[in-house]
Amino acid sequence: MTWAVPAEQDGDPALEQTRADLEELLAARFPLTAAQPANTGLTVEVRLGEPEDIAGAEVPVELADQAYRIEISVKPARVGLTGYGIPGLGYAVVSLRQLLRTDSNGVSLPELEILDWPAQQVRGSKIESGAVSTRLMSKQDWFDLVDYLADLKFNTMLITVYGCWSVSRDGLLSEVLMTPLECYPQLKTSFQVKYYSPSEQRWIHRVMEPRMFAEDFFGEVVRYARRHSIKVIPFVNSLGHNTLIPRLMPEIAPVGADGTPQGIGFCLSNPKTYEVLFNIYDEIIDKYLLPNNLNIFNVGLDEVWTGIGYDESDIFGEHDPWCHCPECSKHRQADRFVEHVIRLTRHLKERGFVLGMCADVLINRGDRGNVKYGMDDGLIDRFAERLEKEGLKDWVRLDWWTYNDLHRTLMFPNTRPDLGMRGVTVPWTGFYHNSVLISPLRNIMMMAKMAQRDGLEGTLAYSSNDPAYDRNFSVLADCTWNDYEEEQLEEVSGYYAQAHFGTGSALVAARRGFRLLDLMCEERPDLPDGEEGCVSNFHLLVYMLSPMFYVHPVAGQPYPRTFPGVPLGKLLKHRENYERALDSIVSMGLEARSIFTQLAGDSAVNQAAAARYAYEADNIVCVAENYLALLRMADLATARRPGWLDEIAVLADGRYKECLDVMAHLERVKPAFVMEHDMRDRSV
Repeated sequence: MTWAVPAEQDGDPALEQTRADLEELLAARFPLTAAQPANTGLTVEVRLGEPEDIAGAEVPVELADQAYRIEISVKPARVGLTGYGIPGLGYAVVSLRQLLRTDSNGVSLPELEILDWPAQQVRGSKIESGAVSTRLMSKQDWFDLVDYLADLKFNTMLITVYGCWSVSRDGLLSEVLMTPLECYPQLKTSFQVKYYSPSEQRWIHRVMEPRMFAEDFFGEVVRYARRHSIKVIPFVNSLGHNTLIPRLMPEIAPVGADGTPQGIGFCLSNPKTYEVLFNIYDEIIDKYLLPNNLNIFNVGLDEVWTGIGYDESDIFGEHDPWCHCPECSKHRQADRFVEHVIRLTRHLKERGFVLGMCADVLINRGDRGNVKYGMDDGLIDRFAERLEKEGLKDWVRLDWWTYNDLHRTLMFPNTRPDLGMRGVTVPWTGFYHNSVLISPLRNIMMMAKMAQRDGLEGTLAYSSNDPAYDRNFSVLADCTWNDYEEEQLEEVSGYYAQAHFGTGSALVAARRGFRLLDLMCEERPDLPDGEEGCVSNFHLLVYMLSPMFYVHPVAGQPYPRTFPGVPLGKLLKHRENYERALDSIVSMGLEARSIFTQLAGDSAVNQAAAARYAYEADNIVCVAENYLALLRMADLATARRPGWLDEIAVLADGRYKECLDVMAHLERVKPAFVMEHDMRDRSV
């Protein structure tokens, strides 16, 4: 193998990783080692070019360093790899691995020449630490995730380093800090792992810190990601999703109208607030980001609103993130928000960092819109004008997030390209894996296309790490590397089925199975009332029937919530349409389960993937059948015929055994960090 790389770049960590990956690939696919390349008669030539070699004429300038060329000839046997930047050379090796095919005759080399580059500059995922599964991930789990994202040619990974959510399970706040802070060692968080294990036939319960925090390996993940040309962006929330800091540092907490410290937010008139924030930012920047040539710091700023559940000792007490002290009260909330962002941006600019932030507080979100935030419709226009005036417009990048599958329910129709602001769109690949499998492929396609149409930098999906979301991640990778139209969704998702299930009858079966999984949890207009009602299976299974949406307090309702009594009452209110939907879900689920169970026994396909999808169908069937059984129990309790209690007991016993079987299935197919998260709600 010849390796033509400028001497000044040869020690780059990502180049070292690319070379190691290529040598490993060649050693595995051919009877050669790096020291004995001549034994195979194959010539491998690797060259690192310059972006300027192709920028402009063939490839957009901003994408040139991610471009690569592959040249393969059979006679003579030669592979030529050229990267026009360090990332591009890495992508060339990824593509070569995908192109090589092994059969009974050995390794086949297709004769071809490829010049390839991505459609979008920024591609990747935000890994949400709000998911217990993320907090359970070991260092190796994180390294495996980086490897997985790199194989999808993603180049960005946000990690929620700090974020908080209201009281949920066990009446406890959900607070997450993923790395220790030397400047404030008192800031630390813990969480509970609690579930019943069918395999061990016992309850498992422990309290622990996030593994990344306890073992202090955030920096190692950042370095490992850099070796794979993936930029890590820390996500450190501010104002909303922020209870730990104001709780432990009440001197910078906002105060209510009566002067009492609030459980969420900051006093933005207190200089100490910015001393604390900048100390945290600077420690993360100095320890982890600057040594790895990173330049974006995300401060969140999403979902800043008044609510309950921010104080474990007073769950129903309302807390306001907007301070009512005399100085703060002089200014409108919208003006305070803008000034807060300006102040954070100035500091980050001084450190050489772009500020990333969510766009939702700035825009009108319809019925949930700016009224909920206390803002007004013109805020984003004034915000853009102020950034322009301050010379900060290029130092802010907006995250335009919305997770709906339908155009009519998107949070916004566009990303205001007329304002000329930097941004990325944020669909999701899935988060609630402790509920049921979702297939947000339409959302992914819509948001990727919106990023292209509006001239944004790319697409970063909100995600949790579950192998069951592999198809969603694959579609995200495909439609950010290539510029597809939304109407090509079936074509794009079909590529995934072909890659994992080959051709012929197995492919036909897999496509049918995926079609059923999509329909079982499809988002539609949710209008369940009346004979012409339409039920959204997504809203039904995820938001209405899942335990996780009954763990938070709701004003005017008892806490803990009554489960499954509350969702059962909702089903009974529009029973005809909901029961019809549940029956259809069961029918589709049984067929999908059968398809993927059979495929899991076929050695010619990806058996592990088939087994995972068989479980997901099994789980959805179990959820639907549980509620159909509850409806039957409600009928028996209403009629009260002789023996009705015995009939209910028989139904309950049957469902109990079925739930244990599905939980045992979960234990077999999910990685430990996902399994222990998901089992909590299965154990209800």
